[in-house]
Amino acid sequence: MLHNLIGKKNTDSDYVESVARKLAFWDRWRVILLIVFTLLIASMVAFFVVLFTFVRDLNLNNTRGVNINNIFLVVAFLVGVTFGMHLYAAMGYFANALIAGFRSERLLVKYFDERKPIDPKDQTHD
Repeated sequence: MLHNLIGKKNTDSDYVESVARKLAFWDRWRVILLIVFTLLIASMVAFFVVLFTFVRDLNLNNTRGVNINNIFLVVAFLVGVTFGMHLYAAMGYFANALIAGFRSERLLVKYFDERKPIDPKDQTHD
C-alpha cells in the first residue's frame, strides 16, 4: 500500500487481482477469523472489567488517607474511552465480515471479470 503512494501505480487488473486474493483468503479462513475476533472482543471486555475492578479496589484499600477518587475518575474515563474505541473498531469489522461479507469487493471482482475489454492496455489508477 505504501509502495503505491510513493511511486508505481497499479493497473486496474492488478488492483482487482489483489482484492480477489484478499477475498479468497477471507473465504478460506472465515470461521477461524470470526472465532479470533470473538475471542478478541471478549478478552478486551474482560481486561477492562479487571482493570476497572483493580482501580476501584485501590480506593477501598486506601489506608494512608490519600484521596484516590480523582485518580479513579481519570482512569475510569480513559479506560472507558479506550474501551469504546477498540470495541467499536472490532465490532465494526466483525459486523462487516459477518453481515456484509465484503459485498462491494465481491461485486468489484465480479463486474471487472465480466466486462468487455475496451482497450487491451489497462488503465492505471489516478
